[in-house]
Amino acid sequence: LVDFLIKKSTNFDTINDDKEDEITNKETSLKNGLWSSGASKNFGRAIRALLNVRVDQQEQVLDLFENILNNGPCTAKAVVFHDFAYMMRQNAERAFQIFANALNIETNSHVLASSLISANYLINHDFRRLIPGLRKLITLKNLGDDDSRNLFIVLSSAYLHGYDQSEEIVFQLIRENAKSARIAVAEIMKYYYTIDGTTEKCNRLLHHVLEAPTEEDHAEIRWSFNQVEHLKLPDVSLFLKAYIQSRYFKMPEYFLEYLTFQCKNHVELAIELFDLALEKKSLLDGEDERLSTKEQATKIIIGAFNVLQNQANMNKSLNHKLLLSFDKVLMDFRYRVRTEKLLEELL
Repeated sequence: LVDFLIKKSTNFDTINDDKEDEITNKETSLKNGLWSSGASKNFGRAIRALLNVRVDQQEQVLDLFENILNNGPCTAKAVVFHDFAYMMRQNAERAFQIFANALNIETNSHVLASSLISANYLINHDFRRLIPGLRKLITLKNLGDDDSRNLFIVLSSAYLHGYDQSEEIVFQLIRENAKSARIAVAEIMKYYYTIDGTTEKCNRLLHHVLEAPTEEDHAEIRWSFNQVEHLKLPDVSLFLKAYIQSRYFKMPEYFLEYLTFQCKNHVELAIELFDLALEKKSLLDGEDERLSTKEQATKIIIGAFNVLQNQANMNKSLNHKLLLSFDKVLMDFRYRVRTEKLLEELL
């Protein structure tokens, strides 16, 4: 069976050179790129089937994959690169060497991008030897959205694990790839506590994301703060203060929901950030967004007020600050009726 699959995996008659050229002239994409094109063909299915051979048959398959990566068509290379991590089960060093060598000499952007799924695992074997290939990926001008996200995940993971030179490289990515910068905050927040003892590194990365992009890049960025309830407010408060005070600050509804959620355990800090946000920007500019944001602003004030009322020693200064914040929210008479209705529902 293995001999049959090897024969099938080197039959490239079904590759359409014109279509391959058409794909490589576009942004990289797993869904519509070289990998998806090759994986659906007979040679691609055979290559993927060979990933599951017995451990004692892997050397034969490694010989084949090395030959494809060095001499095969780009579509076949993309299929081999994509799932290559499965070949690390037996002779991990040889498999890694084949992958690293091929990655470091590859020039086709779509083939390079297809390596990212496996690279996320292989960096744990020897990140340093993958650096030349990863640097080439950073400089690609046609790296698509999903691949830019995957590259950030690879490099930020290396950075959080403390691999040599990883900080410099992930910072380079944020500076040079606006697509990676746009998704960086959400990815960092999602995995903030995944690796123990890395909260300070996460915060350093967050601050670099905030400082690196240009104003033009940030015009397209809205950090929604969706699904960040797991973040402890004291851990990220310095970043939030820097973000609020930056010229890029937006006040999405989820940001206010997050502060409302944090009132229970960190009411003073939540009030401080909310007040800072109100001072910085008078809610969102879009009419559709302003309505929901106004309501959430009222909810945070009420939530914080209720927490303060239940404290043994009520903080009169914070109460006064909340009243001033409420005045700011009510300044827009167009939303006063809805705010009064919301107060009736909550109180």
